[in-house]
Parts: sequence; structure tokens; C-alpha cells
Amino acid sequence: MSPISARDVRFRRMSLQIICTGLLSWLLLGVYRSIIVDPQTTLGGLVASIPKGLASSYYDLVVIASMTVTALILLFLLKASRLGSAVVFFLFYLAVLVSLSWGFANINLVKMLGEPFTFQWLVYGDFLQNADARNAMGDALNFREVAILSVSIALVLVLGSAAARLWLRLGVIGHRVLLGALVLGVAGALVGTGYHVHAEALPAAKIDNPIVHFVESALLSPTPVVLT
Repeated sequence: MSPISARDVRFRRMSLQIICTGLLSWLLLGVYRSIIVDPQTTLGGLVASIPKGLASSYYDLVVIASMTVTALILLFLLKASRLGSAVVFFLFYLAVLVSLSWGFANINLVKMLGEPFTFQWLVYGDFLQNADARNAMGDALNFREVAILSVSIALVLVLGSAAARLWLRLGVIGHRVLLGALVLGVAGALVGTGYHVHAEALPAAKIDNPIVHFVESALLSPTPVVLT
């Protein structure tokens, strides 16, 4: 058996970190989603609502899975380039940070606006220049909640890295079994969450991924409805 090259080791390490971080990011978004679809006032109630939040996070899972698969494909295509691999790795983590931050802010934005933040609200708020818009964003992310968000994101990054290191220690068979189980698990989650959101007829405002919702609002209906 030929020795594994440094390039292959780097690719495997980065790809496993991306996979583990992507999975944990979806789980965290599921926790955020539980607060939107099933608001609770106690810690016990919040914990009990997490399964419902995960079941309702179909669109979040689609986004995270798409980001992860895209990053893995690009990482594979550019694995011969150390710089290219580093750029893909950085962009993936940047996308994760944006997704988790926006997902967290979406909790309060849905409460205040009745829907995820849209391009129309951005225009109505004079691109966040007027006082009402700044106050709304301040309410969506105050100091306490920024601290909670920072800790939760840090946990995702640290646990994702730790899980990847543990995965690297597995042998060939263990690696393939775990990867196969993960692929099947994600596929099952996509089917299950997709069925749940349609069977329960959950309102789009509570289950839409906030980033996709914003982009769609800009592309499909750029005119501010609130001004017409």
C-alpha cells in the first residue's frame, strides 16, 4: 500500500472538519427553529421543543447540506493547491458564521416583523439608516443575545473540530461505516423534515431559511410592499 501523501491528509482533515461543522450547524439551527415554531418560557420547555424544531428545520438543512456538499466538491477539485483549499475552508466557515448569526437574529425578527427579514424591510428602513430600523436590529441582537450567539457558535466550531479529530483516528472500515451512516442519516433527515413541514402545513414565515427568504424577496419582489 502506497503511503498517504500530505495533500491527501490535508484534504481528509479539512473535509471531515467541514462535514462535522456542517452537521452541528444544522443541529444548532434546529434549536433556533424550535424557539420560533414552539416558543417556551422555561429551560425545560425549550429542551422539550428541540425535536419539533429539528423536524421543522427542513429548509435550514437544505441550505447547510448544500453549503457542505459545495465546499467538499470545491475542496476536492482544489486539493492540489494549498491556497485554494485554504480559501474554500475559510469561505465555508464564513458562510457558517453568517448562517448561524442570521438564524439566531431571525428568532426576534420573526417575533417583531411576523416574517424573516426581507429586502422590502431593508428598503423601508432606508438600508438600516433610520432610527426604527436600527432599534429593530438592536432588539434582534442585544448584548445578552450576542453573548449567547457567540458561545453557541464557538461550541459548534470547537466540537466540530474535536469530532473531526476523533474521526481521523478511525481505521478505513470505521471511516467508511461512519461516513455511510452519516450520509444515510442526512438523507433520512431531509425526507423526514420535508414530510413534516408539508404534513403539518407550517406557516412559511416560521420555517423559511432567513437567508433564502431575504434573497428571494430581493429577486422576486424588489418593490417595498410596505410603501405601496
